[in-house]
Amino acid sequence: MGKRQSVLAVLDDEGIDYAVWDETGRKDFEALVQFPVPPIGVEPVLERLRKAGIRENTYTIVLTPETSTYLAFLVLSTVIATGGLLLDLATTIIGAMVVAPLMGPAISASVGTVPDNRELASRGIKMQVGGLLLATVIGELLGILLKESVLLPPDLDIREIS
Repeated sequence: MGKRQSVLAVLDDEGIDYAVWDETGRKDFEALVQFPVPPIGVEPVLERLRKAGIRENTYTIVLTPETSTYLAFLVLSTVIATGGLLLDLATTIIGAMVVAPLMGPAISASVGTVPDNRELASRGIKMQVGGLLLATVIGELLGILLKESVLLPPDLDIREIS
C-alpha cells in the first residue's frame, strides 16, 4: 500500500505508457496499474518495481499479447476462407491459410514432443484444437449470416460449389 507514486515514477522513467484504476472494493490495495512491456523487458521492469518498494508477493500478472493477435488472425482467416468457399475461389482459400495463425501451435506441439516437454506440446495441441473449433463455429455463423442476408443468392447450394 502507498506505493502508487513510486510505481508510476518507475514507469515514467522507463518511458512506459500505463493506465491506472483506483481500487473501489476491498481496501487491500490502492490501485491497479496496467502497462505493456515487450517480453524481454518484463524482468528488468519488475526488478525496478521491486527496488521501488513493490513486494515480491504483490499481485503481478504477466499476459502475452500474442493471445489477442492469435484470435484476431484466426477470425480474419476464417472470414477470408468462408468468403472463398462461398465464392468458389481457391486462391482466396489459400490466402486464408497464409493468414491463419495455426502454424505456431503446430510447431509448438512438434517441438514440445522432441525433448519431452509435455507443457509445450500440450499447449500447442490445445491451441490447435481450440483454434479449429473456434474457426468452425465462426465459419458456420458467418455462413448462416451471409446466407440469410442479401449478400448471397438465395438459391446458392453450398454442396454445388466445387
